[in-house]
Amino acid sequence: MKKILGHKIALMIAGALVVGFGGTVLYLSATSSQKSQNSNSTSTTTTQSVPPVTQKGEMPASSTTTTKAPLSQAAPTNGSTNLAALNTTVTAQLSPSDSSISITFYPEGGGSYTIQQLISGAWQVEKENAGYSGVGGLDDGSLAAGENSKTLRILKIANGQYTAVSKEFTINRADVTAAGGIKTYN
Repeated sequence: MKKILGHKIALMIAGALVVGFGGTVLYLSATSSQKSQNSNSTSTTTTQSVPPVTQKGEMPASSTTTTKAPLSQAAPTNGSTNLAALNTTVTAQLSPSDSSISITFYPEGGGSYTIQQLISGAWQVEKENAGYSGVGGLDDGSLAAGENSKTLRILKIANGQYTAVSKEFTINRADVTAAGGIKTYN
């Protein structure tokens, strides 16, 4: 009888450990997924720096919020500007699931940027005053499955003024497909 009771207790302890470990793994994967989603979403109006949580789970006494300077001028709509040249690369990557092509800018240095698209001969703003930390790329959305090309450029903002502009980048579906699904434009 003691032998059977000993096996039951050992099985119960082993089961509790398995359930506890499984719950921990699920919790960690859910938190990691939530952090990943939060880091992928970008705010185009406010940049917030939040200090890490202390070991007791409390927030430190101070946290800093920085708001971008408002633009004091409109983005140029023609092709010729007096702005400095901005070194930028663009990566276009085909999504096998829906045939869209994601477009990501990699400007030289962090800061605030405006992304424009050339439509009917005029530059139109797609994203205005978007913050970029200098790493990870500045997302411009995508080329939809039915679109064949898109011409874009990016403008740098400093102190509410446009200071630099990249060259024009024409993203062609045929070029991206021919490059194996990912193409970098320099």
